[in-house]
Amino acid sequence: SKPLLPLFEAIINSIQAIEDRGIKDGIITIQIERTKDLFNDEGENVHPIKSFTITDNGIGFNDANFKSFNKADTTLKKSKGGKGIGRFIWLKAFDKVIVESIYKNEHGYEKRNFAFKLSEKGIEDDTLVDHAEPKYFTSVTLTGLKETYYQFCPRKADVIAEKIIEHCLVYFVTGNIPIIQLQDEANKVSIVLNDIFRDIAKSTLEE
Repeated sequence: SKPLLPLFEAIINSIQAIEDRGIKDGIITIQIERTKDLFNDEGENVHPIKSFTITDNGIGFNDANFKSFNKADTTLKKSKGGKGIGRFIWLKAFDKVIVESIYKNEHGYEKRNFAFKLSEKGIEDDTLVDHAEPKYFTSVTLTGLKETYYQFCPRKADVIAEKIIEHCLVYFVTGNIPIIQLQDEANKVSIVLNDIFRDIAKSTLEE
């Protein structure tokens, strides 16, 4: 009944990764990818969601975070209220998760890629290489929204943006939140959630 929970979980992970890096210029981008093969009778491009890609410039999947990700009952984020099971929600609604992460370790920068699936290994296609460019970048793609759920998933970008604000409200209210932007390329829509919250808060105060 809550098909956006995997997306919310990924966004919270990104917020916490930026907190862990300790930067003030954090940014999270959420990209919507839609199916193209289903008939649309609503007069506009609101095809069902196929996948979400969430990118951030947080601390990344360094050795400690990757080790925690591989552990089913991890307590790494216990101090932040994390129960260590959120990533399993991803595979409840999506076929797989594709991760790319560039981060800094004691020797320099590394790039880690892997896929997370419902399989015997769980973690597949994992690679780790040196990365010459000094940058922090993590991309998490929740892909293959299952048919059981996509019929219940909101389709319009503005509705999805509102749902994200509702779920992450405590971060918006306290101001402890990076810039979050939602992009829907199929509809040429780009929404900055911080601006929407600011307008809502201003309107509420004026009332």
